Amino acid sequence: MSMDFLALLNLPESFPFVVAIFLLLGIGAFELVGLLLGVSLSGVLDEALPEFDVEVDGAQGLQKAFSWLGFGRVPALVILVIALAVFAIVGVSLQISIMNLFGSPLPAMLAGLGAAAATVPVGGLLVKAVARIVPKETSSAINIDSLSGQTATIVIGTAKKGLPSQAKVRDLYGQTHYILVEPEKDESFSQGDQVVLAQLNGHIFSCRRVDASTDPIFPLP
Repeated sequence: MSMDFLALLNLPESFPFVVAIFLLLGIGAFELVGLLLGVSLSGVLDEALPEFDVEVDGAQGLQKAFSWLGFGRVPALVILVIALAVFAIVGVSLQISIMNLFGSPLPAMLAGLGAAAATVPVGGLLVKAVARIVPKETSSAINIDSLSGQTATIVIGTAKKGLPSQAKVRDLYGQTHYILVEPEKDESFSQGDQVVLAQLNGHIFSCRRVDASTDPIFPLP
């Protein structure tokens, strides 16, 4: 008996993978709305998550899994999207194969565990490939306040007062960080604009326009 993709999604044994697919669709919708409003889910997620050391020797358990998945190499949202996509694709493919071979799918929990086990190595390889394309993030333990006074570049949306947008900035060690910024005054900054970081309020930096006569400008790669 042949089992197709849509038919499998209606089975309770596919529940974990349906959830993953809907999460992917939700992330896409939020990013689209955020692009229109000048707010990035990626920046919010990166600010909310703790820093991960990707060079930990003898890491165990979840720490080792996080390291292999690539936390600290690329924005956390990229890792989440890759992990969800791999989990859903592997899980659905597994259930279709089992259904076609034996006539019934695996229990949802068993299939979910199998797909999750495959997600870490496969997702890690994909993240490493993506990391060669997108700007590298690093995770040295620095005080985020130390970025005040640095020049940042708006990377997505338009930053307005009360509507922060995502920017990237290099610290004194040359490491790239993704942050949220909003103007100090009633003005706006568009993608590609360079701004000077002022004060950190919660997880959002206030910023002002670069004054070429007084502010050093360090272009980001």
